[in-house]
Amino acid sequence: MVRLVHQSLVTTRPAISDREAEAARRRIARRTARNPLRRVRITCEPHAVRDALATVGDRIWCDAHADWATVVEVTE
Repeated sequence: MVRLVHQSLVTTRPAISDREAEAARRRIARRTARNPLRRVRITCEPHAVRDALATVGDRIWCDAHADWATVVEVTE
């Protein structure tokens, strides 16, 4: 899944190092483990999808529609 959260992954930033990428993977894994059933509802889907990181207002990639969608609700 491709993700653009709060403009943090725009191409104007330099590429991250392997060490930074590994630290990010560990951080995401810890957050996912805390609440594996966390769901978000996005604008293009009537049902919720699992996502460990998104917050209301974030834009995430919808695999079903192959387009960007906005998170409108988060269920912990």
